[in-house]
Amino acid sequence: MSNKTFINELKDIYEDGYLVPFIGAGLSIPFSVPDWGNLIRNCAIEMGIKEIELPLLEMVEHNLEKYDYWEAVRLIKNYLNRSEEDIQQYVARTVNASINLDVDKSNHNYSDLSKMSFTSYITTNYDHILSEFLMSNFIPINLKDINSNIQNIVNSKSEKRIFHLHGHISDSSSIVLSHDKYMELYNDDKYKILFSTFTNTKTFLFIGFSFNDIFIQKIIKE
Repeated sequence: MSNKTFINELKDIYEDGYLVPFIGAGLSIPFSVPDWGNLIRNCAIEMGIKEIELPLLEMVEHNLEKYDYWEAVRLIKNYLNRSEEDIQQYVARTVNASINLDVDKSNHNYSDLSKMSFTSYITTNYDHILSEFLMSNFIPINLKDINSNIQNIVNSKSEKRIFHLHGHISDSSSIVLSHDKYMELYNDDKYKILFSTFTNTKTFLFIGFSFNDIFIQKIIKE
């Protein structure tokens, strides 16, 4: 398929209302939000990894270089004796404190996305930066927390909504970063149904992701 044909097909999907932006960490980086690698690295340092005699920091760095975030988080939990809640609270606190909204619109894509006729936005980001630009009466929500008729929401042609896949900073307990939390989420039958409703009826437009990322590899595989 030529690039021109691909773009025309994408345009048709968008105009028919079946295109959903799937937003990753890359879109929040211009606002000073750390990417997952830096977030995990700084978490390990703050939690005392340099005080351990083992070459633990080097082990964490090795896994981050391979985009194996799960193993890096596992090292923090096991060797630094940190709980899931410790890490979730660190992530929420750090992301919230890092956000700088004083960014020229030419240096980010959120204002562009907000001007388009998308009605659903899906993100693995923990921040609420997109909602700062989106004119919507609906607050962002974790996909797993939806109890309304998901078909009606997905098929809406006018109501703009943001769905977080892996939690957000407003509720630190919702944040999914470790392998354990990921498996808990993606093995939940309700979550599978909600997520599959999108994948069966919509086309995802991935923006701001590295496809070396194990999160994304797993999502695509599922």
